[in-house]
Amino acid sequence: MAEGMCATCSRYLLIAFNFLFWVSGGALLGLGIWVRVDSQAEDTLQEYVHINLPVEVQYAAAYAFIAVGTFIFVTGFCGCCGAIRESACMLAVYIGCLTVVILGELAAGVYLAVERTNLEQMFNDNLNAQVRNYTEPGNSTLDFLQIQFDCCGSHNYSEFNSSVYAQSLPTNIKLDWYVPDSCCKAVKVNNTKISDADRRTCQNEAKNMSSDTKQLRTSGCYNKIMKMLHTNSAILIGVLVGVALLAILGIILSICLCRNRTEYWEWE
Repeated sequence: MAEGMCATCSRYLLIAFNFLFWVSGGALLGLGIWVRVDSQAEDTLQEYVHINLPVEVQYAAAYAFIAVGTFIFVTGFCGCCGAIRESACMLAVYIGCLTVVILGELAAGVYLAVERTNLEQMFNDNLNAQVRNYTEPGNSTLDFLQIQFDCCGSHNYSEFNSSVYAQSLPTNIKLDWYVPDSCCKAVKVNNTKISDADRRTCQNEAKNMSSDTKQLRTSGCYNKIMKMLHTNSAILIGVLVGVALLAILGIILSICLCRNRTEYWEWE
C-alpha cells in the first residue's frame, strides 16, 4: 500500500480518472468497429444524428476511432490497473503513453505553425480538384461539404461548368445543368430528393448568375471552411492545452505513487 497522504491521493485520483479514460476508450473503439463492419451504420447515423457521411469519409472516421480508441483504452487500462496494484511496470507504460501524447501535440503544433501556408494551399488545390473531377451527384465528399457548409464550388459555383460531369452530359441536358443538386438550399442531407421546381429555380439562378438567390448556394466552400477553422481555432487550442495539462498531471501523480510505494524497489 502506498505510504503518505500524497501517494494515497495520487493513487485514488489515478484510479478514478483512468477508469473513466478506460471506459471512454472502449466506447470509442467499439463505435469505430461498429461503423466499419455494420452495413446499417450509415442509415443509423442518418436517422439519429441527421448526417450522411460519404463512404470514404465514414471509413476514414471509423479507422481513426479505432486507432484513437485503442490508444486511450490501453493508456487508461495501464493507469487504472497500475494504480490499483501499485505496479511500477504498468505505471511506466502509462507515463510513456502520456509522454507520447504531449510530444505528439507539441510536434503537431510546431508543424502547423511552420507549414500553415502550405497546408492551406494544399487544401485549396485539393478542393479545386474535387470540383474539377466531379463525376456525378450522390454520396461524394464534395456534396457533403457543400451541404454541411452551405456553399457551392471551391471559390464560385460557376466552376462546375468545366467539371468532368458537365463535359460528359448530352448537349440538350448540358444547356439546363450548371450546378449539382447539393448546391441547392432545398437539399439538406446527401441524396435528399429535390422537387423539379426547386431544381429549376436553382439552375436558373446559376445560369443567370443571380446575386439575390432563393435556392442557389453562392458562397465558395474554401472561404467558408477556412473561416470556420479560424473561428474555432481558439477552442481547439484550449482543448489541446487542457489535454496536455491533464497528461502532465497524470505523469506527476504516477511518479508520486511510484516513489512512495511500500515496496518501491519491486518492479511489478
